[in-house]
Amino acid sequence: MKQCKKIILIFSLILLFGAMPRILWADWESYNDESWRMKEKPCSYAKMKTFSPQTTYVGEKIAIRGKGFGKDPGEVIFSENVPAKIISWSTQRIWVLVPEGAVTGDVKVIKTCPSGSFGVSQYIKIGKLKSE
Repeated sequence: MKQCKKIILIFSLILLFGAMPRILWADWESYNDESWRMKEKPCSYAKMKTFSPQTTYVGEKIAIRGKGFGKDPGEVIFSENVPAKIISWSTQRIWVLVPEGAVTGDVKVIKTCPSGSFGVSQYIKIGKLKSE
């Protein structure tokens, strides 16, 4: 009886795996050209934690620390829609130069990904130089 069960099991496996390529091929052929592609992932959440230094001046280099910025550089925009020059960009730290025309207010980090862009902002104080 045990021998009979083994033969039935082996025969079932041969039938199953012998038919598998035909089943997979038939299903593959039934899809249109785009349906097999993976959907693009949405932008993951980004968070700004700190600026270093916390009070800064025009022309000074600052670090924006956080997480989820992504590998590819996006944009850093100071108040009054003044874009910053990006020195370096990583998933946890961005180095920028504070641009001419930057004022105290929100700094926005905009990251891009295949499904669009995502921005996060935080307040920073831009000090006046002593000579002003």
